Amino acid sequence: MMKCKTSVIDRRYLEKLDKEVEMIPLTFDPVFKKVFGNNIRLLKRFLNDVLLLDLDVDEMEVKLLNTELPLENILEYRKRIDIFVKINNNIYIDIEINRSNFSRVKMRNYLYCSKIYSMMLDSGNKVNELEDKYFVQLNLNTKDKGKSVGREEIVLYNMTKNEIYLEQEKIILEFIEYYKNLYYTDKNKLDGSGFWLAGLGSTTFTELFDIYSNILKVDELSYFIKDVINMSLETFNIHEWEKEKMDALVNYNHYKDGVSDGFEDGFEDGFEQGIEENTISTIKEMLKKKINLNDILL
Repeated sequence: MMKCKTSVIDRRYLEKLDKEVEMIPLTFDPVFKKVFGNNIRLLKRFLNDVLLLDLDVDEMEVKLLNTELPLENILEYRKRIDIFVKINNNIYIDIEINRSNFSRVKMRNYLYCSKIYSMMLDSGNKVNELEDKYFVQLNLNTKDKGKSVGREEIVLYNMTKNEIYLEQEKIILEFIEYYKNLYYTDKNKLDGSGFWLAGLGSTTFTELFDIYSNILKVDELSYFIKDVINMSLETFNIHEWEKEKMDALVNYNHYKDGVSDGFEDGFEDGFEQGIEENTISTIKEMLKKKINLNDILL
């Protein structure tokens, strides 16, 4: 596996790198998990800023819980947990990268939240002990665009009494494209949370550097981007990323040809992402190499 060997990460170096290497985005599950899982302090800052926890980062106790989930949860259909953490023994956070329009998967996500929430009790403990625990699914949405707000919160609500029925469990939706668009149109409106979220939508190393230089110190930024570079150079990740883009194109062609049954999810989840994340350029490169189009689509 190739590694980033330079000790200096600056904009000039990244501009050159962008001409040679495709950055696998942070919204690709393995990259997000590895980069933030490798740097717990930045994970603390990310969660503290985005979830508006107002905690002392130096005093925050964070434990990764992914390996403590039953296998059926980790590998649930069309859903893999990205990062599941516990903060200060009472705040549980499931971070999910969601590539579907949330309106299509809202029931699945809410039921999944309830399932994880109910599992937070140790054997023999009483249900009322959940009152001291808080569960948040941070849903980082890459699909829904044109949103006039970046953040939505979903809770169990009592419509008769007009009050929140259960405050300990919620879904926080953050629409990444909203923050990225705001960065380029009026970035003075962004706070720390907004910069974190805008950066997740970066498609090049230079763009990632520019956005996160607003919130990270030089050494923090250098360490962070090195991890992203290394993940983008890893053979397995490159293979999986290219496969994901090709799957998106194949699903799109099935949809376009009228074979929509069984492919609607693939189209919804894959087409826009695949096209936007350089699928077309990949096909063009293959055509330049004289590979037959029918072979490409097999």
